[in-house]
Amino acid sequence: MPAPPQTYELKDEVSCATPHGMLYGTVVRIVSPGSNGAIEVEYEDGRREIRKTGDHAMRLLKRANQPKREQHREDVDDVRRSEIKRFRR
Repeated sequence: MPAPPQTYELKDEVSCATPHGMLYGTVVRIVSPGSNGAIEVEYEDGRREIRKTGDHAMRLLKRANQPKREQHREDVDDVRRSEIKRFRR
């Protein structure tokens, strides 16, 4: 089952998997909105890159406008679910 399309907002923190490791950055511009859109990401090293919102290598880490107690980490939930499944076998 395919994952639901991810939507991004300005100043969201994202991670991007590359062959050389993980890159972490912030959404600085929404080039085109929607599920087929694109966003511009500024990475920690200062580089900027335009990425498609449907890119499977990109994950949302933290919403910009979300209070701390309501933060939801999808990558942590994915690992937690896989560990629970492995433990129950």
